Amino acid sequence: MEKAPSVFFEKSFCRRAMGGFTLLELIIVLVLSSLLAVLIAQPLASVFEVRTVFQDEVTAKEELNYTLQRMSRRIMEHPEADECDENLLDVGGDEWSLDPDDGLQLNEARVMDDVDTQALQVETLSCDDHKIGNIRLYELEFALNNGDRMSTVVGTRVEPR
Repeated sequence: MEKAPSVFFEKSFCRRAMGGFTLLELIIVLVLSSLLAVLIAQPLASVFEVRTVFQDEVTAKEELNYTLQRMSRRIMEHPEADECDENLLDVGGDEWSLDPDDGLQLNEARVMDDVDTQALQVETLSCDDHKIGNIRLYELEFALNNGDRMSTVVGTRVEPR
């Protein structure tokens, strides 16, 4: 004797023929999709965070480079610096200084206020001046907290007195 197919089997077979999914299948797909999204989202978030940190560092270096250019121009306009020391450059009425708490300053106002200074900070400002005949050389250097150094040399001609 042949067994008659069960009622459950027939209903299940009819549902499959109509193209529907069971609730269990939908839940499994949802769980797998969620796990996949979490696995992909974490490394992607890390990539964006690293990109932001590098962008902040590049912006800070551009600002420091601009500051070195301003210092150089000021020295060229006023060949005799009033003071050129460790963490201080005073030339033509402009005083660049490095304060341990407030960072790099120009006439007691912070330089790079609009830049995320956590990304990059100036640890020392060096200013060395050398006189060779009627030529005066100024070596300006920033030592940064990441180990990098940014520097420039400015040469001016001093008129004999």
